[in-house]
Amino acid sequence: MPLRNVPRLSAVSFGGSYCEFLIQNFEQLSSYLSQLESLMLDFDYPNLVRYPNFPTLSNLRQLELKVYVHYGDSLFYCTSLIKASPLLYKFVLQLLWSENPLGRNRRIQKVKTHPYCCLKVVELIGFVGCATDIGLAKYLLKNASSLEKIIIKPLPRMDCMKLEKVTARERARQLRADLPPGAELVIL
Repeated sequence: MPLRNVPRLSAVSFGGSYCEFLIQNFEQLSSYLSQLESLMLDFDYPNLVRYPNFPTLSNLRQLELKVYVHYGDSLFYCTSLIKASPLLYKFVLQLLWSENPLGRNRRIQKVKTHPYCCLKVVELIGFVGCATDIGLAKYLLKNASSLEKIIIKPLPRMDCMKLEKVTARERARQLRADLPPGAELVIL
């Protein structure tokens, strides 16, 4: 899909193989994407070979990632896109779990801290309260000094799995202890 002469392109959404191509070739396409204000990516991240250092997205205000997550995945690759967006106001992460993430414990990798001065709203959809999503949530709470609101929508469960939904809600409530001053936690 050629991107040519799109000086007014301000919002774009990519999914599947287009999204994977975009991520792998971001530097080559950065001149076309530098004016973006809203970017939505929908991808199965284990299919990606590497995560590049993204060029600066100087106008990006909203970033939405829809990610298919597998056991053992880390979500910290999301931070490279957030770091590349110095004026990012809202970050939405929708997690689509391919297997039960509560089944096993895993170690979370360490990531360097980085201030996100403009990030005001974080939304985590599909939250289950495992080490994978809690690790990213705590990282964002620690680094987004001007955060106003974090919205958590636990993964919908069938009635027979109600206990896990309660656990996800309880684990989301525990994030209150990590909120920056003045920030609000909303659990849907």
